[in-house]
Formats: sequence, C-alpha cells, structure tokens
Amino acid sequence: RYADPPEALRDLWTPEQRRASMIHHPARTPAAVVSKYPAHLHMNLLPRVQGSGLGSKLFDKWRSFAVEHGIKGIHVGANRANKRAIGFWRKIGFAELSIEDAAKGRTVWMAHD
Repeated sequence: RYADPPEALRDLWTPEQRRASMIHHPARTPAAVVSKYPAHLHMNLLPRVQGSGLGSKLFDKWRSFAVEHGIKGIHVGANRANKRAIGFWRKIGFAELSIEDAAKGRTVWMAHD
C-alpha cells in the first residue's frame, strides 16, 4: 500500500515518504540488544487513550503472559524525540541501554528483565 520512495529523491521526501521508507527498509535491532533481551514489544496507543493507564494495563497483561511462558529479557525501541514514550517505558520498569554506536541513531533502546 505504501510505495517505496525513490532513493535518488531522498532530500525531497515528505514525512510520509520517510515513514514509508522505514517500513520498506527497517533498521535492524543491534545484536547486543537481541542477545540479552530477545523478546521485542511494540505498543502504539491512540492519543485519546494515552495517559489513561491503558498502556500500563496492556503491558501488565503481556508481561504476565511472558512470565508464564518463560520469556525473559524484553526490549523496546523508542524514537529519541518521543520523550513521552521514553518516559512511559521508564515508568513501567524499562531502562535505557548503553549500546555502542546507538547514540548517533534515532532509536533509544530500552530493556526490562
């Protein structure tokens, strides 16, 4: 549904084209993250329910399922500019990881044991 924008016109991409390119060419999670925290969690909530406690409840349900099934070491990646999301992950027990070369990227890698 989302066309892969032409690389030759990268400097002219709209925000939608940049997002489409990320869909077509996702960044790889650093091996240092995956080796210690192999489970990945992704959560997007509509603005109207953000801050309502729903995200925490969803995580609690997911975490209970993970524990019951022996899943350990969870990681998330948050956009460095999304301070609210980073604050949410910290609030529910995630900690920012120090990953070599990750500081120059747009993703903050966080983990929960």
